[in-house]
Amino acid sequence: MIILDTDHLSLLQVRDAPAAFALQGRLATFSHDEIMATVITVEEQMRGWLARLHAVTEVQQQVAYYERLLRLMAFFSAWIVLPFDQQAAERFPQLRRQRIRIGTMDLKIAAIALAHRLRSCRVIYVTSNRFLGSTSQTGAISPPKYRRL
Repeated sequence: MIILDTDHLSLLQVRDAPAAFALQGRLATFSHDEIMATVITVEEQMRGWLARLHAVTEVQQQVAYYERLLRLMAFFSAWIVLPFDQQAAERFPQLRRQRIRIGTMDLKIAAIALAHRLRSCRVIYVTSNRFLGSTSQTGAISPPKYRRL
């Protein structure tokens, strides 16, 4: 199971950027049902577009933002979106106690990854944050030992 963070999913939405081509090439070696998003990423992207939409007071100018919001919904409808469930909520404070220096949303995605690691034999959380390494059985994060995707 591969969980992409918000930055990587944003790249895939651009499609014609060189970094998007590189990411698509790396992901092509996995089956579609192995690559997933999280509800945290959906929330982050939805909040961003809603904020932009509400900042525009001219109704005619809002049309483009509503169209973009519909494209966002269509994009995520093609993905398996993992929930922030009770197991992830229980993992979150454990991660927070480790004093990992990342934002709350990335920590929530990491908690989802750890919760799903319990259900799957292997989970890879792809992020631009360099701190993340492998996880132990207890969910503690060890020093970085990975390559950026």
